[in-house]
Amino acid sequence: AHRAEAAVATLEACRTAGFDNLSIDLIFAGPGQTESTLDRDLTRALDFAPEHLSTYELTIEPETPFALAHSRGQLDLPSEDHSLTMMAQIESRSRAAGLGRYEISNYARPGFEAVHNRRYWERLPVFGIGMGAFSTLPPDSGAPWGRRRSNTRNLTTYLEHVESGRSAAVGPDEVFDAPTARGEAVFLALRGAPGLDAAQFENEFGRPPREFFGANIKKLVALGLLEESETGSLRLTDRGRTLADTVFAEFVA
Repeated sequence: AHRAEAAVATLEACRTAGFDNLSIDLIFAGPGQTESTLDRDLTRALDFAPEHLSTYELTIEPETPFALAHSRGQLDLPSEDHSLTMMAQIESRSRAAGLGRYEISNYARPGFEAVHNRRYWERLPVFGIGMGAFSTLPPDSGAPWGRRRSNTRNLTTYLEHVESGRSAAVGPDEVFDAPTARGEAVFLALRGAPGLDAAQFENEFGRPPREFFGANIKKLVALGLLEESETGSLRLTDRGRTLADTVFAEFVA
């Protein structure tokens, strides 16, 4: 809950203090935003020469003030066509500033890609600390495809557990079955620029992606949303990146 001036002052302080790895998050397609105002925001952000830039299209979450205002027709949101234009605008400006698009929403200078987030996308173990945090645990005898564990989102419960030395995790672990693991392996890999490596997938699951998702892959390739290499590896097309959720839904069991 801060204003733009506070963000700029913080960025200036970071550079003055000598930080050499600066990451900026931008939300676009907000109420009243145009290509012109987005260009102004990008200029302001890129003036700091950030090593990493994340850009997220505004999402209207249920049961929020934005959702209420939206239901009343009080939000002047950009059209889908304008949002697509903004996405292209962000990629063009970022590329010109030396930031490569290595993931759907993320741009970075070489060597400055997010370490933490890449662990999620590569399905590596992650230990989540804090209220509402998620941990992804490696495979074991009771969960050959791994498991996910979540901490309580209730502050009072979280503090009580921590102060008494108990785990902040609540409820049973989500134990992945094979279809869930395969689906997540595909759509998480597709988030990244390299896409899904078919050989790596086959090494983990015993068969190549087409053996499990043949009809889905054929459909998405025909729609121009997915590219399939001669070896069976997959990656999103430019159009596929703009409709990524549609693509990902094809691989969710």
